[in-house]
Order: sequence, then C-alpha cells, then structure tokens
Amino acid sequence: MFKKGFSTAEILIVLVIVGVIAVAMITTIRPNDKMYGKLCYKAYDILNTAVYNIKQDAADYNEDLYNKANTTASEVNEDNLKTFPEDPILFCKDLADRSSGYINTSYTNCNNIYNYGETFVDAKKKIAVDPTFVASNGMRFYMVLLGDIGDSEHNKWVMIWVDLNGSKLPNSTEVTENKKPDLVPFFINLKEPVVVPGGVAAYDGTYLMAKIIYSTPDLEKSESAPMTMISAKYGAFAGLEWTKDPMSFLDAEILDEIQPMNGLYDYSTAVDPNCFADQSLAPLLHSYIYPLCTIKIIENK
Repeated sequence: MFKKGFSTAEILIVLVIVGVIAVAMITTIRPNDKMYGKLCYKAYDILNTAVYNIKQDAADYNEDLYNKANTTASEVNEDNLKTFPEDPILFCKDLADRSSGYINTSYTNCNNIYNYGETFVDAKKKIAVDPTFVASNGMRFYMVLLGDIGDSEHNKWVMIWVDLNGSKLPNSTEVTENKKPDLVPFFINLKEPVVVPGGVAAYDGTYLMAKIIYSTPDLEKSESAPMTMISAKYGAFAGLEWTKDPMSFLDAEILDEIQPMNGLYDYSTAVDPNCFADQSLAPLLHSYIYPLCTIKIIENK
C-alpha cells in the first residue's frame, strides 16, 4: 500500500510562495532601519557623554583651584584654569586617547583629521580615508575640520562622521529612496561645546527623533510628541533661532547646507505657538523675548 506524498511540483510551488512572503516581509520590515536607529542614538550618546565629561572635568578642576585659593586667602592665576580644548588634535586626544580618552577605543590616530572639502569619500560615496579612531564596539569615527562658521567668537565646529556598523558594508554616505547610509555626521562646537546630529539623522526619524521641551511662565512644563529633528528645530526656533541649552542645537546654518536630503523625507514646517512669548508675533519668526523651548534628542524605539 502506497502513502500519498507531495509531488516535486507541489514542493516547488510551496517554496516559491514561502520565498515571496519572506522577501515581502524583509522589504516591509527593513531590519537595517531599526538597527541604524539604535546605533545612531548610541553614537550620539557616546559623543555627547564624552563631550560632557570633558567639560565637567575642566569645571571640577577649576572649582578645586578656587576652593584651594579660598582656604589660603590667595588669588587664582587664570592661566592655570582648564578650558575645553579648542585645538582639534587636543580635543581628539581628550575624546579618544587609548590611555586617557573618554571613549573606549581599539585604535586612535589623531593625525587622521581631515579638512572639509578634502577627498573624504570616493566617486561612489564610499569612505576613502582611514578613521580618526575606532570605538571598542567597532564604530568608526572620522573627524573633519569645519573651522569658524558665522560668528567666530562663538562658533568653531568639527564634524565627526560615524560609521554606525563599523567595517560592515555599505560604508557609504549616499542617501537614496531605497538605500540608507550607515555613515552619519555629528557636529561639535568647540567654543560652546554641544553635539548636534546632522545629515540623514536630522531628516529621517528612523535614525533619531526629538521632542520640543516647553517651559514658559504661563504653560506648565511639558513636551511635544516625538518628531524628526528638523521638525523640532523649526517648531522650537522657527528654523532660524537656536538656544544654547546643552540638550539643544546651537546656531549653525551649516546643518542645512551639508548633505541636503533633496525632498526624500517629509517634515513639518509648523512653528509651535508654545515657543513664543507673544503668540501674535510668531509669524514674524524672529520676534520672541527669550528662548522658551529646547530640543531633547531621543532614541527612535
């Protein structure tokens, strides 16, 4: 007596159907999207924490000097005060020196700092230079000098590109509708230290999100729903003004000039009325008395 089984043709049909469903699921879910989001926030957190620690280290050192001077009734020699390093090489060493840096690294070469406009990527937008340092988690960091932007009294920027997945492909800055880059730029002001995510992370919410934080005399402290950072920027500062809150962005129009998204990502351009002292002046964009809003960068979960 013969048992009836599946024919070869039937098995092939089932395999084809399973394959089509699998491809559809992968296309819909796009696992890289979620991975890049988690890694992008991790990269931001690494840089932001390191910059905060460098700032705090200088503040603690200076406080100690003043405390000692008070106990001895002497004056502090201001030449002995510690400041945040404005020299990019010194900043790189504070950031990532293998023995004393605030970022755990497996490789650091602070001579690998590149000038803006220098050949950084090849014709296919693939990385064409060696990293400045490599974090112990495998992320690769490339430091690029931007120099003074706008008011040089307060603005001295470096850009750090982070290869979120390290040596894994695509190692590219290219942004298309069907392809997302694993390289994301972060901007750091060396005079008023703050870390600002830029490029695709500012426009695409699968990388990072932000909330507008309200705090006004007539509005109980609260926050907005999550949104893309470019939407939060415009909502809080009308796209023109920035606060100096360390959680927020600083004045840097370069963020709108580097790696434009060319309409690939939609974002709101609505000014949040809670961010203006006089709501009737909100349409004028420039007219508010003091910064009522800040921006908090959050992970896209």
